[in-house]
Amino acid sequence: MEKRTAPHAWLSNFIVLILISVCSLTVYAQTPEPLLEKMFGTKTPESQCKTLSRHPSGDLQSFDEPLNKAIQTYLTAWRKEDDKGIFDSLHASNQDAFSQKKVYALLSHMKKAYGIPLEFSILRIWGVYTKKESDVSIECTDEGLNVLPMYGYPLQIYVWMQVRGEKELGRLLTTFVMTKGLWKVGSLHLQQWTFGGKDPGTWMENADLDLKNKNNISAYVKYELAKKLIVESGPIQFPDKGILIQKLADLKKSYNWEKKIREELKGFDLPRIASFHVNKIGPALLLYWRLGKQTEQAVRELTCKRMGETLSKANMIKGLAGVRCHFLYPQHPIDQESPLKGVFYKF
Repeated sequence: MEKRTAPHAWLSNFIVLILISVCSLTVYAQTPEPLLEKMFGTKTPESQCKTLSRHPSGDLQSFDEPLNKAIQTYLTAWRKEDDKGIFDSLHASNQDAFSQKKVYALLSHMKKAYGIPLEFSILRIWGVYTKKESDVSIECTDEGLNVLPMYGYPLQIYVWMQVRGEKELGRLLTTFVMTKGLWKVGSLHLQQWTFGGKDPGTWMENADLDLKNKNNISAYVKYELAKKLIVESGPIQFPDKGILIQKLADLKKSYNWEKKIREELKGFDLPRIASFHVNKIGPALLLYWRLGKQTEQAVRELTCKRMGETLSKANMIKGLAGVRCHFLYPQHPIDQESPLKGVFYKF
């Protein structure tokens, strides 16, 4: 089992996990040749990706009955919040590494992060063929994206699901592989697709507008937020990732926002300035202040307010929701979260 942990504290508010992955198999699996021929027109295809369905039902009954049954059983289990049914769909290797309790915990996380009730539907189903031991991403030409296949199975079926909650949208990417004549879940990847009801494309548009209006720090924060939503998409590789990386590099080169913030807050020891912090009311700046001595919470709250007011008066962070302040004592390393209670100053 492979786990991805959050690089910043803000990520605890929208967890992105690669939950399970069959990646240590030494025997290269057999591929059903009739299905290959039906899917790709030949028993010996080149590495490629083909869209099998764009319908919310994901119905493949007319294409392949056993595959359709596996997908529909899996989809129904999610809709019924049937943790045992989901667990039973896993590859045997994943069942050894995972547990039914962890499936239940995943459902609980979805409810908390996205809001209830949860609605599950199919966005896409792709058939992906990869040559032996290939770890090169494969282009889905009719979708404008690439997928990175697992090792060990030439034919893999990618089921990309939407998880709609009252608050946010999630994406659940599941890879089905054939083992012992049955279709089983070989990998499962959950990502948050929206923050504040906005998807990566909308956050990018918001950042473009901020940049046009010379709200450079807000633009940088929103580009970073869009990039985080896209980068954590696991095996799916979106072209916008490269665009966002370039936008961030260009903006940082033309406007050194960290240096400007430190100059404005020159009376404060700021060993770390994070590009953003996720809060329920919107993206914000995350500041780490090194304390010289033990300080009361009331003093820390007043200090955060002073820093926020200073930046606000300087018109440096227009377009953001506020400033989140974290506090570090001298013994606290800057790359770890502080045990002290943080403070949020709302603009």
